[in-house]
Amino acid sequence: MAAVDDAVLFGRQMADRAHRLCRDTGMSSAESTSRFLDEVGKRVRDMDAAGESGSAIAAWVEDVVGAYSRRIDELTG
Repeated sequence: MAAVDDAVLFGRQMADRAHRLCRDTGMSSAESTSRFLDEVGKRVRDMDAAGESGSAIAAWVEDVVGAYSRRIDELTG
């Protein structure tokens, strides 16, 4: 879970994977975004189960989503 510990790295890696799926398999951006959100949700549940505070989880999600968005913009802009 090392990449998950670094929210920015995790967000960027997820964006790279989503972009590859869309480019290489023809997956829609909506479907790749749904997969991203599913993965983030899983990680949030894991963090919650591990006893992370709500504010720490919220900050992590904000960082992941921001990094994902910026990387998608880099890849598609």
